[in-house]
Amino acid sequence: MGADGMVQLFLTADSHLDMVQLVKQMEAMGLEPEVLYHEHKVLCSAPLSEVERRIPCLCTAERVFLCLRREALSEEHPLLSKEGEPDYGELQRWVRTADWATAVERMSQLHGRAANPAPADVKLHPAWRWHVDCRRRGPRGSRVRGVDNLAAKQSVRQALHEVLDPLGVEHDSKTPTMTVFVFLSPHVGLLGVPVFQRHIRQGRFPHKGLHHATAW
Repeated sequence: MGADGMVQLFLTADSHLDMVQLVKQMEAMGLEPEVLYHEHKVLCSAPLSEVERRIPCLCTAERVFLCLRREALSEEHPLLSKEGEPDYGELQRWVRTADWATAVERMSQLHGRAANPAPADVKLHPAWRWHVDCRRRGPRGSRVRGVDNLAAKQSVRQALHEVLDPLGVEHDSKTPTMTVFVFLSPHVGLLGVPVFQRHIRQGRFPHKGLHHATAW
């Protein structure tokens, strides 16, 4: 996320067909999507105003994330190396080098929260409370399958306490309002925070477009 107002995003879709439709929608909006079909992810950058106004109109997206880190992975990467256990310190390095102050600011802007809220606003919109979600996607036998989700979460959680506690963003595993998401495949690692999500259809009436994402 740059100082010029450009926001780095990655988006997810439920199926290959939804991915194809999502890419077409993004291209029609003048965005330049980078498609990772095997990972079911689409990456792009957009001005913050476009994220607020147009991104929620992407009806085939499942979730939209602020992208805080993109890491190229391979069998030679320390996280996936065959020699010994995965180096979970790499995940902590991703967390420690991410721009969390800007991420929290962007989250607050997109959810209509003031940067310096008045006391009354603090009661209405308390500080963000985070938890961690880690996902892997890879064929059977791939080294990414050797990454232990519990160990990965523990490592990420430890680093998050270091970077988020000073910002007043506290850990809350029971009623979080912010998800820190780590995704790993044999080729790419992503660190992000979801800002929009598609609501699940209820009864006969589907929710149109994307909605603000609190922890999900």
